[in-house]
Amino acid sequence: MAKISVLILAKNEEKNIGDCITSCSFAEDILVIDDGSTDNTLNILKSLPNIIVLTKENGGPASARRYGLKVPMDIFYRCR
Repeated sequence: MAKISVLILAKNEEKNIGDCITSCSFAEDILVIDDGSTDNTLNILKSLPNIIVLTKENGGPASARRYGLKVPMDIFYRCR
């Protein structure tokens, strides 16, 4: 069976991030890029098990997407 990884972009999503992560339970790997949240999003993410969280200064969705897609897969897997 193919391995499925999920890339989630988040900025100030404290009300939705828990449900979002839960809805991705089918994925083997979940990588979240926090794009400069100023609410409680990052604290919530850090409390959730089995996800990788990377933070960056706010640059907008396209910047966060590029950042996440540039993460070398070997580094991604070593973080787990």
